Amino acid sequence: MRWDRLVDTIRADHTSGAAELARMAAVAVLEWADQTALMPLHVWKAELSALASGLYTAQPAMAPLFHLVNEILLALESTTVQDAPQPRVRGVVQAFLEDLTRANESLAKAILGLLPPGARILTFSYSSSILAVLLEAHARHRLSAVFCTESRPMLEGQRLARELAGAGIAVELGVDAAIATFTERADLALVGADSLTIRGVINKLGTTSLALACRHAGVPCYVVADHRKRFPAGAAAPAFRQLKPAAEVWSTPPTGVTIWNAYFECTPMTLFSGIVGEDGLRGPAELLRQLRALPIAQVLRGNP
Repeated sequence: MRWDRLVDTIRADHTSGAAELARMAAVAVLEWADQTALMPLHVWKAELSALASGLYTAQPAMAPLFHLVNEILLALESTTVQDAPQPRVRGVVQAFLEDLTRANESLAKAILGLLPPGARILTFSYSSSILAVLLEAHARHRLSAVFCTESRPMLEGQRLARELAGAGIAVELGVDAAIATFTERADLALVGADSLTIRGVINKLGTTSLALACRHAGVPCYVVADHRKRFPAGAAAPAFRQLKPAAEVWSTPPTGVTIWNAYFECTPMTLFSGIVGEDGLRGPAELLRQLRALPIAQVLRGNP
């Protein structure tokens, strides 16, 4: 089975969130492992290492993909010459998938204590973690309205609005420039994350504007992210500034106009009221200590 096609699928996905991409990648690794079970061991290990590295470089801003790759490579590094690595790798990947499933349930419980009755919540872009939190808040009758913006150029906000409305939640969708106006009507803001790094929160472009608007209006703004979003401080810094196709913004710009189209930015943690994980609300200093303690496979090490 050619793993490059699996990597191409992940690379071409410009609308799914970090956890969704990590889930797709983990399932793809299990499928690849099933179809290559008879491959000579030394070839299998080399191919798996290449597959893992390819998955990470396909979406380098996504910390859950890094964690999947890191845990696969750590499993290979810890396997002795006498041991077959396939069962260990499969167990690691299956545990990763199970952990992803549990994470959103824990996040939803952790965030409920921050919500006032009948909360009016502002959010941005699409995040499976935020979706799970909002659905749980609605089920517990803690939610009265959600404000979200479209999140150009791929319009992930429309997807979030559609799924929330389908669950019976009142949603107002606006253009991205409406963030400041929406902030004035919200009780608090919740935003997801693709990576939590020592440099800040890597997420969809516009996250900084949301955080600044909330600070100006005196509205709490929390990052909602499970531990798989924590990017180890000792790893090479995740790349997130790659430019995307100009046609997504303007298909036929006039001569002299250069289109700048990037998906991600890094927002300082100090702009947020806190980071909510499965273990509750954390401040920047405590989170930085956790990032510095995360284990890293040898080949993924870099300068913090």
